[in-house]
Amino acid sequence: MPERETSSFEGDLTIRMRREAAGVSPERIATLARLAIDRRRRIRALRTSAVAACLVLVTGGLLATAAVRAGSPRRPHRPAATTTVPTTTTQLRAPVSRMPGLVQIMGVAFPTSNHGVVLLQQCWPCQAKTGSYTNWVAVTSDGGASWQVKQTNLPISGSNQVSFANSSDGWAAGWYTHDGGLTWHQAQVPGGALIGSVSTADGTVWAESDSCRGQPPAASCNSLIFTGSASGSSLTPVADQPFGSTYAPGTIVAESGSTAYVDAYGPKGTELLVTVDGGRSWRTVTSPCPAGDYAPRSLAVAPNALWQFCQRGITITTPTGTAVKGVPGGKAILARSGNGGRQWTSAAIGTALVGNLEPWSFTTSWLWTDRLERTTDGGSSWTTVWSASSVPSPGKGQTVTPEDFSSESASAAEIPVVISSKKGSYVVVERTADAGASWQPTTISLPDT
Repeated sequence: MPERETSSFEGDLTIRMRREAAGVSPERIATLARLAIDRRRRIRALRTSAVAACLVLVTGGLLATAAVRAGSPRRPHRPAATTTVPTTTTQLRAPVSRMPGLVQIMGVAFPTSNHGVVLLQQCWPCQAKTGSYTNWVAVTSDGGASWQVKQTNLPISGSNQVSFANSSDGWAAGWYTHDGGLTWHQAQVPGGALIGSVSTADGTVWAESDSCRGQPPAASCNSLIFTGSASGSSLTPVADQPFGSTYAPGTIVAESGSTAYVDAYGPKGTELLVTVDGGRSWRTVTSPCPAGDYAPRSLAVAPNALWQFCQRGITITTPTGTAVKGVPGGKAILARSGNGGRQWTSAAIGTALVGNLEPWSFTTSWLWTDRLERTTDGGSSWTTVWSASSVPSPGKGQTVTPEDFSSESASAAEIPVVISSKKGSYVVVERTADAGASWQPTTISLPDT
């Protein structure tokens, strides 16, 4: 969802954070950090559910509250025993320079093991009713040995999705960079359509727009699919637009320059669509989510594999009415397909395990909730390879706040962590190259401004 206005469910929390975040005790900072993670998780729940904020209704309260708190409220359900979580092998050293106020990780991407980009948002001062927000970008081209940090004009929100085609060309909503993330420019989009999710593959960027007016059951949406060169500066609508005014499209994921998947919500309920000819035609793929009270989440692709969660407890309202009626509780479903969605292999899992998937094959995937999990057997068992407790204590009165992760292979991943105290904040990026068996930190020193 494009540079969206703050939705109502997060508005009160944001104002409270702005008013209270700076110059308070470490305990209060920890509380704010946990609230920030919860807020980000709710936004991600909406994002991966692929429903514009104006189209999501919540059954019995906040959507993601039901999603995240279903089952075990803190520790994800695991079908099999996990190994001991490895700890960081290098002691953290706090930089001299720290950033005042509240700092949040808003996006991360490592297209290669050497090149990484971290998007940051600083609230300072946060006591003011409206607050003061500054967006920053941190870029490394030497595997984290050094970082370049600068202010950015890239609009950053809790729903930022960053996708890089290579170490130079990246996209975030309707903005692009061709210098590895240091500078960003707004793309040329016909009609000024507001771009939501983006995905790159084989030098092509795929994008979808979300634009809805009115309230169900009489709302109207103008949702389009675009493509363009990842090294270019513009997006073009595909020849065949699969959505009418009664559809709310969701996350788009690219498998190649000609093949992409997108889940949608319309008169028939939830649908999964695919194109294999660059958007000249689309066909409906059988959804792995049972009809009635399951909604799709976390659609993701890997070489010769398509993964998706199906979750209960979510109510989806399309422009013409409710498509999926939320039923609290029960188990979620993890589904995989090795032939483009023609057949699915599904297994029931605990709802607390539902999070952000980054698969690398039909059997291997990373999973981010409030920790990092990994499976090598298609999700039958999961191993916790990282949690906040893995980070050595950075010092008395300091809090550790992880908010996102990125992976560039089945064995390499990165987790940016905000270290906060009364003195300010800095960022540590935890890195593994051996599937989580060991972790090494690199520190991003933030300007003290």
